[in-house]
Amino acid sequence: MQGKSKKYLAVVGVVVLVGAGIWYFSHTASNPSKEKIQGAIGQRNVERNAEVKEAEVGVTPGAAPVAVREFLKSKEFKKVAANPAFQGLANNGAFQALLSNHDFQTLVASNAFQALAANQSFQALNMNQAYQNLAVNQNFQALASNHDFQALAANQSFQNLAANQSFLNLASNQTFQSLAQNKDFQALAANQNFQNLAATQAFLALMSNQSFVSLVSSGMAANLSSQQMASNQAYQNLAQNQAFLSLKANQGFLNLASNHAFTALVANQNFQTLASNQGFQNLMSNRYWQLLASNHNFQNLVANQNFQNLASNQMFQNLMSNQQFQSLLANQTYQTLAANQAYMSLVANQSFQNLATNQTFQNLMSNQEFQNLVSNQTFQNLMNMQNAMSYMKAEMQANLKSE
Repeated sequence: MQGKSKKYLAVVGVVVLVGAGIWYFSHTASNPSKEKIQGAIGQRNVERNAEVKEAEVGVTPGAAPVAVREFLKSKEFKKVAANPAFQGLANNGAFQALLSNHDFQTLVASNAFQALAANQSFQALNMNQAYQNLAVNQNFQALASNHDFQALAANQSFQNLAANQSFLNLASNQTFQSLAQNKDFQALAANQNFQNLAATQAFLALMSNQSFVSLVSSGMAANLSSQQMASNQAYQNLAQNQAFLSLKANQGFLNLASNHAFTALVANQNFQTLASNQGFQNLMSNRYWQLLASNHNFQNLVANQNFQNLASNQMFQNLMSNQQFQSLLANQTYQTLAANQAYMSLVANQSFQNLATNQTFQNLMSNQEFQNLVSNQTFQNLMNMQNAMSYMKAEMQANLKSE
C-alpha cells in the first residue's frame, strides 16, 4: 500500500514538471514573424484597389494617374498616337493649346465641321485674314447665318454686285437705306420702263428740277398732250428744257407717268437726293442691280442693319469678292457651321490661325480617328489636367520603344 502511494506521487511530480516546462517556454519564447508563417497556414495580405486621384499621385511626365494610363493604352488613343501628323504636332504650342480649347473640342464633334475639314475652299477661307478678323464681328456673325444672305450667295448677279464699289458705298448710305425699304421703289424695281428711265441721264438731271418733280408727282405728266398743259406753270417752265423734251418722246416715261408708285417715288426726298449721286446713277444702270432689285431676299438684305453696318468695312468688301467665301456661302453644310458660335470663336483664335496654314494640321483635322478622339469626354478631361501633354508624349515614346 505504501509502495503504490510512492508511485502515484512520482507520476504526479513528472506531470507537474512537464507542465511547468511548457508554461515557461510559452511565455519566454518570441512570436514567429508573419513572414515565416505566411503561406504555411494560408495567411495573406488583402489589397483593395482604391480610386487613384491626381492629388495622390506625383504628377510628373511619364507618371500619369491610373485612369489616365488606362486611357492612353486604349486603342482609340493608340491609333491617333501612331499617326505621323499627330506625332509631328505634339510639340507644337498652338496645337497643344487647341486640344484643351472647349470651342475646338465642341467644333470637332460637329458633323458640319467634319464634313468640311478636307474642303480646300474651307481650308483657304480659314487662312483668309479678312475672314479671321471679321469672325469676332457681331454684325458678320449674324449676317453669315442670315437666310437672305445665304440664299443670295450662289446668285451670280449678287456675287458681281457684291464686288461693285458703288453698291457697297450706297449700302452704308442712310438715304439709300431708307429708299431701299420704300415700297414704291421696290415695286418699280422690276419694271423695265423704270430701269431704263433710271439709267437715263435726262431723267436723273430733271429730278433736281422742282417744276418737273411737281408736274410728275401731281400726275399731270400723264396728260402732256392735254390742252390744260397750256395753263400749267410747271409744264411751261419745262417747255424749253431739252432733257424734258427728250422725255416727252420716251415711251417708258409716258407709260410710267400714270403709275402711282412712280409719281410717289419722284416726290420722295431720298430719291431726289440720290438721283444726283454718281454712285446711284451707276448702280441704276448696273444690269446686276436691275436683275436683283425685285428679288425679295435682296430687298431684305439691303434693309438688314448688319449688312448695312458691314457694307463700308474694307475687310468685308474684300471678303465679298473672295471666291472661296462665295462658294461656301452657298454650301448648306457651311451655312450650318456659320451659325455655330464655337466655330466663329475658333476662327478668331490665335492658335487656330497659326495652324490654319499648316498642312499637317489640315490633314489631321480631316482624320476621323482624330475627330473621335477629341470628341471623347475622357480625352477632354485629360486635356484639362496639368502635364497632360507630358503624359501623352511619354506614352507615345513608350509605344515607339515597344515596337
